[in-house]
Parts: sequence; structure tokens; C-alpha cells
Amino acid sequence: MFGLFKGPNFKDHPDKLRDEIIRLHGAKKLDQIVNLCNEHHQIIKANFKVWAKVPDNVRASPEKLQPYANTLILIADMFRQIGDGSLMSILQGDEANNPVTQWQGKISKAISLAEAGNLEEAKAALLLIAPELEKSVGNAGHSLLPIVYGHIGLFCFHLRDIDGAIQNTQTALALCQSNGDSEGVAAYTNTLREIMAGARTDSVMYAASNGQQTYDITNVTESAKFEGRDPRFIPEAAKEFHEQGRSFGAQGKLELALDSFKKAREAAPHWPYPVYDMAHTFLLLGRLKEALELYKQVDTLEPHGFFTTKTAIWSLELESAGKVPVGTYLSYLMLEDIQDRQARRIKAGEIWDKCPGFTPAFKEYILGISDTRKKLEMIEQALQMDLDIETRGVLLLNKASTLGGEEGMQILTQLENDSEGTLFTRASAKELIKILKK
Repeated sequence: MFGLFKGPNFKDHPDKLRDEIIRLHGAKKLDQIVNLCNEHHQIIKANFKVWAKVPDNVRASPEKLQPYANTLILIADMFRQIGDGSLMSILQGDEANNPVTQWQGKISKAISLAEAGNLEEAKAALLLIAPELEKSVGNAGHSLLPIVYGHIGLFCFHLRDIDGAIQNTQTALALCQSNGDSEGVAAYTNTLREIMAGARTDSVMYAASNGQQTYDITNVTESAKFEGRDPRFIPEAAKEFHEQGRSFGAQGKLELALDSFKKAREAAPHWPYPVYDMAHTFLLLGRLKEALELYKQVDTLEPHGFFTTKTAIWSLELESAGKVPVGTYLSYLMLEDIQDRQARRIKAGEIWDKCPGFTPAFKEYILGISDTRKKLEMIEQALQMDLDIETRGVLLLNKASTLGGEEGMQILTQLENDSEGTLFTRASAKELIKILKK
């Protein structure tokens, strides 16, 4: 994981090395942390046991304690990933006179259990730690509580317990707000947003069968995001590299974003998200061949759908074959930024006029139609065309919800039980069945 790098000499001042790593962690500069861990690994190993004993000034300060603990866990995890578990053992050591170190060790052990796929056991371990921390005297234990509840939330997320994920993440957020930990507030706010928003999904317009009420169901079901997903926990290093890549991408630094996504992929080869974002970045760079290859790799990792991967593959293969102009799929993706449905419909219609064979745009055009009869006629027309599986699923969901009654229920039942359908289509059908039964 670590390459060979040169850097400043911290031999005589190891605490400065520790403080620099804490600073870099707060700034989300994971690359530089990796470099320091590689160049000064002997210094880190020689001093880690001392660092594990939290300094009094840090223990007394909630805004300092959590970043301190998080950084030690990150360092130990980095060494563990390259086969050196000695630092993690220090955190997990039984020091009778240092309860903070014991708690840190238990947290580290729970994270290791989760990364090994033992999510239930990891969650149970943290649920035992939380009451100890709540009953502890002083700031030290209370400052570790957000870490515990935050990870419980993540474990619930991967166990498909969405209510538990939201509840525990909200608890972690509230604790950070109470402690004045601005970094923690930002982190858990973002995590909570991701949990509740999940993967971007197409809106499913549900028209009540009596024609008097219309519901706009976006992210129609949480189970669509988790059913069948790889349950393995994502290492912190992978998530930080991925977040770093997304930050670079937002700044237009696409080559730096690619580098971070590649590192995230190396840290978690089973996680499709960095590969998906690599594909999108190559798309933005106009490197169609690389983008298509990476979308296919995502499809291998998540064969039942991940974001718009299946539509991406279908679209980019058309572009590669010269059947639609290069850049058509990217234009289609830009529809996401148009919040007004009628404005989106107009733009989708423009894409369809230029590329009559590009049915994802036609699907977006149809979703903006308010007239029930006309909408059903156009859905039927679209279903006779060449469609990717995601677009077909969304059209059938809309047909079923617009029809309502027994005919709509029959379509939804078929979609729910279709083993070849995407996770989103199957789970959306399941939720719409519940609505129609009310």
C-alpha cells in the first residue's frame, strides 16, 4: 500500500509526527498520511504505544479527543491492511489504568470484525460499549460516543436496517453538535444525507387509480439500495480516498480525482462505487472506451444494477457503434440537474429529436406527461422500442402505477418477482404494491 517517499525527519520529535498526521486527517489529505506512514513507519511503531495513552489535555477536550482517536484508529488500520497488526493490538490491549485505550481497542476490534464481514457481531460489540461510555465520568468517554454511534449506524446501513442507520447516525450528529465538534457535525450530516438519499434513482410517478391524486415517489424504497448488495464492510481508508476523489471531481481536478478513486478501489476491490465514479470521470474527460470498460466492471460487481450503470453501458455501446452521437449519454445525465419536471421534459424532448433511438431520453419525456391517456399511449409506444433494462423497468412501473387496479397490480407483481430485473425495479414494485393495496 505504501510506496517509497522522502520527507522531514521526525525522529527527535515523534509527537510532531503524530500531530501532523492528525492535522492531515482533519484536512482529509489521505495521500499525505499514507506517505508519512510509509516514510516514518519505524518511528510510528516505536511510539504508537505512547500515543495510545491519550494526553490529559486531549482527554479533557471533546473537540480534540474524537479526531485524536479517529486518527489512531486510521493509522492502525493502515498498518493492518499491509499485514502488520501490531498497532491494532496496542489499541485492543487491556490497560487497566487507561479505560480510554480499552474503549479505543474495543472500537478498533469492532471495525475489524465488520471489515471481515461479521457485521452483526461488530454491531453487538459497539452496543455493549455505548452504555459504558454514557456512564463514564469526564469528557473522554463521552467524546468517543459519536464514533460508536456513527459506526453502529454504518453497520446498520450495511445490514439493511435503514431505521437503525438513521437513528444511530442522528445520535452521533447530535452528540457532535453538543460537543462543539464541527468536523464531526459535517461528517455525520453528510453520512445521514447519503443514507436517506441513497443511490440516485429515477422518479416513479404514481397516479392513484381514481385519477384525483398524484404522488411523486423519488427513492421509492430504501430496500432497493441494499437488497443483494455485497455485505462486506468498506474500510475507512477506501471511503476517505473515495470522498477525496469526489471532492477533486467537484473542483474540476479530474486527473487527481481518478488517482484517488484508483486508491479507493485498491483498498476495497469489492466496492463498486469508486469504479463507478472512475467511469463517470473518464466520461467527463471524453475517454469513451475507458468509461465503457469501467461501467462493465461495475456491472460485474453489481449485476443487478448500480445507479445508472446498465443505462450507461447500453448508451455508450450505441455511441461506440456510431448509432447515436458521442456525448449523448452525458447530455442525458445532465437532465438530473433540472429539478422542474416540465423543463426536464422539454430538454429530454430535444435529445430525443436529435437522437430518435435514444430511449432513455424518451422515457424522461414521458415521465413529464400529466395527461393519463396520452402517457399510457406513449409508454406502450416506448415499450416496443429497443430499451435497456433500467429504462424498461421504470416505464413498466409507471404504466402499472398509472393504470392502478388489478391490471396495475398484475404488472407490479411480475416486476417484483422478475429475477432478471434490477434491484430498484423489484423493490420499487414491492413498495408500489403496498400503496395500491391501501
